[in-house]
Amino acid sequence: MTPTKVLWMAAFASMVFVGCSRVGDPQSAVAGSGQRNASSTIAPQSPPSTAFETSDHQVAGVINKAVAKANSASSSGVAWGELGMAFLAHQFNVQAAGCFAYASHLSPEDGRWPYLEAKALQGIDAERQLARFQYAADVVLKSQSEFAISHRAALCRELGTAYLQANRIDDAANLVNSFVAQNKVDHSVLVVAAKIALAQNDPQRCLATLNKLTNNQDRAAALLRAEANRRLDNLDVAERLSSDALQMSVASVRVPIMDAVASLQVGLKSDLKRADRLFVLGRVQESESVLLNTVQQYPDSEWAHVLLARALINQRQLGRAEASLQKALALNRDSFEANFRMGVLEQLRNQPAVAIKWFNRAIELRPDHGIAHLNLSKCYLTLKDDTNAERSMRDAVSVQPNYLKGYLQLLEFYGRRGKFAEAREVLAAAERLAPNDDRVKTGRKLLERATFELP
Repeated sequence: MTPTKVLWMAAFASMVFVGCSRVGDPQSAVAGSGQRNASSTIAPQSPPSTAFETSDHQVAGVINKAVAKANSASSSGVAWGELGMAFLAHQFNVQAAGCFAYASHLSPEDGRWPYLEAKALQGIDAERQLARFQYAADVVLKSQSEFAISHRAALCRELGTAYLQANRIDDAANLVNSFVAQNKVDHSVLVVAAKIALAQNDPQRCLATLNKLTNNQDRAAALLRAEANRRLDNLDVAERLSSDALQMSVASVRVPIMDAVASLQVGLKSDLKRADRLFVLGRVQESESVLLNTVQQYPDSEWAHVLLARALINQRQLGRAEASLQKALALNRDSFEANFRMGVLEQLRNQPAVAIKWFNRAIELRPDHGIAHLNLSKCYLTLKDDTNAERSMRDAVSVQPNYLKGYLQLLEFYGRRGKFAEAREVLAAAERLAPNDDRVKTGRKLLERATFELP
């Protein structure tokens, strides 16, 4: 194989689509579950003899360490699999898929590599992805390895979903229903089973399946309940469930092998993702610590400076936050996030007139950003400019019709000013969005009493 980077990457790309071989058809090799390994006709491969290049030096370091290991053990399925994991961790999915295909050829009884190849093929080759999930499932069902035992539910969910996407509904039902009958309840598999029931036009069985869930705050499950009720003509229930689903998050699903892939992530994208996750979890000082290192390593990253400013604003370190935002703006004066957060910063400094300039600039860049319009309205309210405040609140819910907070602020605005006809109009929209929200119910009671102060 040529040592040059470009030809090597092209060779890997061809592996994915020709079964990692210069001969043979991968689809005939993996036409159905239970057939032979799709990569059984693969010719011997070798890793690159030159360094893998990417603009992020930390990413290149991780990948080239795995390349060196594969060079020293080119017939090792584990070495090729770990090289694939290094690629997959950094979103080089085509190269990753090629590595996993060859790892599976070298170690056909190891279910990790066909499973990870299928994950790498997401959005690239749906037919081969389904085949690789099938092969991984066959391996796992026959194995008592640690991977097999801990990943059976994940494979059932992934393969069942792939069957549904390929409109192979009976195959999906046979697989998932068999798993549900033989194993303890798994939330993610039950959700797929409920989807299958709807695909078979059995809304009653869909609801019966969802009733087995212990987590009732999963958006995907709530939307399935809504659709099942809609098909049963329980339209009021369906509307309420759809509205409630907007307030829920999607249940997270942990897959150990994917955690192992994620643990290899380094570089700018990894730092930003980790910092954002820490911030969302309320660990703001830890997020700041990560970002301080990131801006040193990647001083030309606009987003690193913006996220650092967000953490500093949260801690009310406004001077440092402004300096970070100015660096972001020096890199990109049209950065929506930097302009928006400058507006937030000036709001906190009680400088509404200055904040208005920043929010107006942010809205020029992102006219559909409801929060920017709502923050702008608050600045106008501080300046007692009701006309522009009302216009900005109206704009917020116009560009983002599901923005409940915008409706609530507009409801309070009209209620406090005795504009009850307008308030009723806004309340009706809020009730359509979230009829069970306590703030909406409070708004209804206050409007009925013609006194107004929302919590």
